[in-house]
Amino acid sequence: MNANITDQIQADLTDHAEGTKLHHTKTKRLAKLGLIEADGTLTVTGQQVLRETLDADQAEADAQTEIEDMAADELADAKPVKAKRTRKPADLNACHCGCGATTRSLFAQGHDARYAGIVGRRVAETAPITADTPWLDAEVSRHMVGCSDALIRKAIRVAVNHRTKLAKRAS
Repeated sequence: MNANITDQIQADLTDHAEGTKLHHTKTKRLAKLGLIEADGTLTVTGQQVLRETLDADQAEADAQTEIEDMAADELADAKPVKAKRTRKPADLNACHCGCGATTRSLFAQGHDARYAGIVGRRVAETAPITADTPWLDAEVSRHMVGCSDALIRKAIRVAVNHRTKLAKRAS
């Protein structure tokens, strides 16, 4: 195919051959390039360019069909994709500290420390005056069933410190 002939000229020539009425400037350009006669008939060069254009279009369509057929074959041979499992909604529980917030775990974020402080102060305030540290340990552990060891130790530390503060105020 002639390198000087652009895709637009090929499209115009194809439209002219199919009987589509072209704008007079497009017709003049095709005539100037020697692809059509002044009366509108195709020249030998025009027929050759048109034939090459149609052959190229047919080859492109065949290639596209072949690609689509290969893709269809690959899809037929491919394993079916497993459907994604949907998560069931998590059960929401009330926060264990008593704030009323809903959470998926035992405590809302940051409320475990809050609960340790509440339990530690409550145990220290309700403990008898003669209560020692082992008694505070046992009492805190009784109130914090299901909590981590670190959280229980924190509550015990709060209880001992609060008990010391209460003793200082009393004296």
